[in-house]
Amino acid sequence: MIIEMLVKYGVFGIMLAGFAEAILLPFPMEVVSVPVYLASPEKAALFACVLALCSAVGSLIGYKICNRCSHFFIKKTIDVAAVKKVQGWYQKNVIFTLLTSAITPIPYEIYVLTAGVFAVDLKCFFVGSLVSRVIRHVPQGLLISYGGNGVIRWCKENMVFVIVCILGVWGVKSICDRKKQKAEAKATEQQDER
Repeated sequence: MIIEMLVKYGVFGIMLAGFAEAILLPFPMEVVSVPVYLASPEKAALFACVLALCSAVGSLIGYKICNRCSHFFIKKTIDVAAVKKVQGWYQKNVIFTLLTSAITPIPYEIYVLTAGVFAVDLKCFFVGSLVSRVIRHVPQGLLISYGGNGVIRWCKENMVFVIVCILGVWGVKSICDRKKQKAEAKATEQQDER
């Protein structure tokens, strides 16, 4: 019902979803954005740019909320392992960490929550958020705007293939991450024994 309402309002639905993406959006953004793009393919690139900008601004709002209420968010976070992983990335490089949010299966809200809780540099956070949201959303809008009906038809005909590929890449990455974590834990244990 929420998705249908956001799709119904077109660019205003995209703007609202963009603000919500960074704070709390219980479903992937593409569930809202792609139907809006398909409804108005000639405006899809513009809608994608609006979405990226609104999402980056929404990230600032989420950052401030999480920064002020950090103790609450740390206690209530469901995926503590994901938060610790993202925190470690932020300690190395804020902008690069946010760029990874465009391609990882970790929800974007975790990136925003972690940035606010651990008070990463706000300017770097905004730049990284804006660039990551552009990388994530604008190519979809451009494909639909300039690819026209051919791209739309191909996506509809090959949706199962696309989903299987995405899940396959995510699965392989998850397996590699687990193996790496086990190897690091084993190396740490061996060092402790010495």
